[in-house]
Amino acid sequence: MNCPYSNSFFDTGHLTLDAVLTVNSLLKTAPFAILARQNGGCWYLFRLDRIVFFDKYKIMEETKIYLIRHGESAGNKENKMRGRHDFPLTEEGKRQAKALALVSKEWDLSAIFTSPLIRARKTAEYIGGECGLTSEIDMGFHNIKLGEWEGKSKQWIAENFPEEWRLWETNPEELVFPGFEPLSQVQNRAYEALVKRTEEFKGRNFCIVTHRAIIKPLIAKVLEIKSPYYWKVRMATASYSRIVFDGNMYYLDLFNEVKHLAKEYK
Repeated sequence: MNCPYSNSFFDTGHLTLDAVLTVNSLLKTAPFAILARQNGGCWYLFRLDRIVFFDKYKIMEETKIYLIRHGESAGNKENKMRGRHDFPLTEEGKRQAKALALVSKEWDLSAIFTSPLIRARKTAEYIGGECGLTSEIDMGFHNIKLGEWEGKSKQWIAENFPEEWRLWETNPEELVFPGFEPLSQVQNRAYEALVKRTEEFKGRNFCIVTHRAIIKPLIAKVLEIKSPYYWKVRMATASYSRIVFDGNMYYLDLFNEVKHLAKEYK
């Protein structure tokens, strides 16, 4: 049965409310829920913290995916283009990763996937240590290839590639040159990896530790945002965003969260 649902719990044009009941026996963490039936027979149980969809005998929960940008690396601190150059975390980056790991214990993670680069892998290791999980490298979340730019200062690039640098700063979605991976390709491979992992961990939570050049195109794909999008959002090091798969579509419900980096988390 195909059961599209209303985004509003109280959209009476779509849902007919049948009962309000205690469901501790069914979902032990939910003190109460609203059981509603759509015209046509599809049942919905609305919990405090997630939605469970009933289709006859089938139960499906939301899948929460945490998109994490690694902690500060030497390349960030030195204002260099990073790409796949394997810059390590700075001391500040390690502090950020530890603070991120502490809050990750609240996410009920089933898996951690990471880019192979050391700045992402070390961030993932801190999270895994707090959550009792071992991270797994997924090449779909590897950083963008920047060709000759990798490891170079932005000033050097601007002087040696003036036209390409101008395009990078204004409309990077259109940038193409030898050794550079177009953002459209980055977006496609990252989304393919996301869909694969969502299917694998459907109804559970997992996180992806990666790079802003992966997270930005990925969120744009999920939300169907057309280019140019890259410079319209900001993403801090060691920030996390969250997308949710509800069985029908992905949606974004948290973006660029950094409160864990406040002084009280030091």
